Amino acid sequence: MIVLAGVTASTKASDQYFYGARSIGTRTTTSMLVKRTVDRPGGAITEQVTDCDHNAAAKQRVIPYRVEFKVRPDGFYTLEEVLQKSFRGTGQVKNDAWTAWTSHTYSPSQGWMLVSDDRITDLGVKSSGRVGLAVKKTLFTGTQQMELVEDFVEIGADRYQSILDSYTKNATSPNLECEFK
Repeated sequence: MIVLAGVTASTKASDQYFYGARSIGTRTTTSMLVKRTVDRPGGAITEQVTDCDHNAAAKQRVIPYRVEFKVRPDGFYTLEEVLQKSFRGTGQVKNDAWTAWTSHTYSPSQGWMLVSDDRITDLGVKSSGRVGLAVKKTLFTGTQQMELVEDFVEIGADRYQSILDSYTKNATSPNLECEFK
């Protein structure tokens, strides 16, 4: 068993839950929920991601994604988003605990490419040993390039479900609240 940043690499599938936001520069654009399931014996990682767009005028404010990773024994993987069929790609886990990884994804239908560096880590002394997920992304669209940052804190399964239920229940409401304290 390996322990890194409060995460234990196990021989059975395990879940982690995260709540956070995506920012472009100093502007927060999206609140996000992530349920990350790691199945090392099965060579799989599944991320169920729910975006809640802060733009009240957006056509669809709550969007669910399911990203399935197929990890080879050498740490390289393929991934595909299977609900919206919006992207696919390749990458590599960077450590034995599968708590750091890089990805190169693309969307054939929307014409973008994304390079992502993800890391689950201890948030430090000020956060009382809490675990977080930090993501740095570079989005390429034609000749333009944009830096995105996603920062998450780990939450419990009950808190995850409570926020997800609120998003789902209020997805089409003008009173949809994306941010939770």
